Amino acid sequence: MGTSAYDPRSYWNELVTGDGRLSNVGQPALGVYNSYAYRSRLRSLKKALQGVDLGRMKVFEAAFGEGFYLAYWQSQRVPVVAGMDISEAATGAAKAKFPQYDFRCGDLSCKSDFADFGRFDVVTAIDVLYHIVNDKPWEQALRNLLSLVDDNGYFLFSDKFPRQGTYQRFSHVRRRSLSMWEQVLSDAGFTIRRLIPVFVFMDDPIKCGEHPWLGFLSMQQWRVGAKLLRVTQDFPKLQSVLAFSYATIQCLPERALLAMLKRTPNLELAVCSRSSSTTSHPRQPQRTAHSLR
Repeated sequence: MGTSAYDPRSYWNELVTGDGRLSNVGQPALGVYNSYAYRSRLRSLKKALQGVDLGRMKVFEAAFGEGFYLAYWQSQRVPVVAGMDISEAATGAAKAKFPQYDFRCGDLSCKSDFADFGRFDVVTAIDVLYHIVNDKPWEQALRNLLSLVDDNGYFLFSDKFPRQGTYQRFSHVRRRSLSMWEQVLSDAGFTIRRLIPVFVFMDDPIKCGEHPWLGFLSMQQWRVGAKLLRVTQDFPKLQSVLAFSYATIQCLPERALLAMLKRTPNLELAVCSRSSSTTSHPRQPQRTAHSLR
């Protein structure tokens, strides 16, 4: 699909209102189902940061949207949190809800918008950089965020990785291969230390990623389940019941496969650090580990 109709600033300013609804930053037509999916995202984030004392960390969040992770940082008593979002409404709402933190409205691909932020122990770009569909701004945004990472800090990002090249079904989402990410990361002096599967069934997969047969199976169940939720979006109570039922059916096979698989045809969370970092890391990025210490 072409990208000419997609203007990030107008798109996100219209969609992200700052009212806290996860459907604004998830899949709007799926309603309350997004809350179940975000629980899985949070479990993956906790797994990525296991062993890290967040109460002593400085965290930067790229595109904080409706503030789902901001509430988590607050609950973990993170002393310093900063972030940037392209939505003025999201930025205003975050400032009002978390006045102790530093939030700014800006463009992740604009280097000057990062002036005076400083450096951080943890920098996250969860479900954001694949929304920068033009490759040059994407690369610049990635470099801007990497420049915020302290010497022994961590950079976390998520994507669904096609085995080769890029994959784009929608004007506002462009998937890039792991090798494309690794090239920019390597040029900036960073290495992927871990890849953590986030979803198998609970989001739309790609069939050109890891385990294509599983991607095909996941795509079939997703088409049926997501369609049922979309056609009932004008009936919130019915949609809520269906969302609960669908998430419950998915839960057991989802968790079982996530515990078994090293890679997934769906969303994955990458944990990166500087190649020269003195902090110890898991030996292989595709294997999970108990700690980042």
